[in-house]
Amino acid sequence: RRLELEVARLRDVLDRAPSVSYTCAADPAYDLTSVTTNVRDLSGYPPARFLEDSSFWPSRIHAEDRGRVLYRLKTQQGASCTQVYRYRDAEGAMRWVRDTRRLLAATEEAEEHVAGVWLDITAEKDWEDKFARLNADFEGHVSDRTKMLVQEVGEHRRTRETLGQVIASARCLLWEADVAYLGGELQWRTDLIADESAHRVLSLDLEEGEAWYHASHRARVPEDDARMTETARAALLGGESGYSQD
Repeated sequence: RRLELEVARLRDVLDRAPSVSYTCAADPAYDLTSVTTNVRDLSGYPPARFLEDSSFWPSRIHAEDRGRVLYRLKTQQGASCTQVYRYRDAEGAMRWVRDTRRLLAATEEAEEHVAGVWLDITAEKDWEDKFARLNADFEGHVSDRTKMLVQEVGEHRRTRETLGQVIASARCLLWEADVAYLGGELQWRTDLIADESAHRVLSLDLEEGEAWYHASHRARVPEDDARMTETARAALLGGESGYSQD
């Protein structure tokens, strides 16, 4: 009596589980010999449809997957395996199934047979497809943006080269700087468009490793340098868009 209750409890657990449990013969036909009632949740069909007609289960596998699935079962007879394939339910909807089966050796109570599990992974596959599409869209956006940046950098470089050529032939300097106000003083990080112009226009005597802007400070008359620094400081801290001085 206790054994009967335990068997009934186990069967009830299997019938309510999210996966479908089945057994089949250990031969190339793999005819189903049992299947839990929750197969109706997966396929929309009652267990009897699978047990009465051995061709019913493979007939519902997607045509593009059927050959691969049956070929592997035939070539790996006697070996455990897991396959993923599409399965058409009673409503005509296509579901993704993970099918895992294992060969069980014969015992005193039962002949050699195969026990397996069907698990509906449709939701998982849908998320994989959505992620793949999002990833493809993101990579496409990054690729397009990278091409734009490369083009913009190339155009900026060509513009600088053109300006450098113009400036090199004229007695003027074109420069740009990043300026920060630290410790009550302006800190300059300056870049020349054409370095050779500094030597030709200002006739700077650069020391080894010295930047042209530092050399220009050394070359200025002290009174002019102080005035120029104060003019720049007043304009920049005062929010002016530009300033000019001699």
